[in-house]
Amino acid sequence: VERDIISLPTRLGGLGIYDPTKTADREYKCSREITKQLVDFILKQQSSLEEISNIQITKVKQDLKNEKAKALLDQVDSIKKNLSPKSKKCLAIAAEKGASSWLTALPLQELRYNLNQQEFRIAIMVRYDWTIPDMPSFCGCGLKNNIDHALACKKGGYPILRHNAIRDTAALIMREAGCIDVQIEPGLQDCSNNTSFHQHTNVQAGARLDVSARG
Repeated sequence: VERDIISLPTRLGGLGIYDPTKTADREYKCSREITKQLVDFILKQQSSLEEISNIQITKVKQDLKNEKAKALLDQVDSIKKNLSPKSKKCLAIAAEKGASSWLTALPLQELRYNLNQQEFRIAIMVRYDWTIPDMPSFCGCGLKNNIDHALACKKGGYPILRHNAIRDTAALIMREAGCIDVQIEPGLQDCSNNTSFHQHTNVQAGARLDVSARG
């Protein structure tokens, strides 16, 4: 089942690593259909290609594209029949718009898009809820460990890492947009006891913003 999942296109929740043993016949058929006119001209030793109908070739390509799209949707339905409810949900989330952008983005080092081998493997396992090898059975907080707990436990640090990644990306975008005096986590002035604020306002000493900038 895992091999079938990763053979799906990224837009359907896969990794786009096709299985040639299952796609070779279909791709060969598509190639024959698209080049049929050209092959006929070569066999007839035609010297001019002006009579080749580009409109017909475009129609053949579109028909084959629609046929392939239907076959992929049928493949997804077949895969889901062999998955647990949680795995089905993970596949559905992976197929949402934008959920696979990190797989097709350029690995730009300045934007920290270049994952090392371990980071990439763990990201794939989290994407499909696969078991991470050598993962501790219990978290440092004492509770039983799993992917969901590791991503949410405040003692583990992952919530802070995700927060900081978003914070740094926002600051980078502000700088590229032309904002001046962009600062990360600047300190706020201490509040006096006589000042009234919204009930959720952080009035503790040492309070900080995530990002500040002047346009």
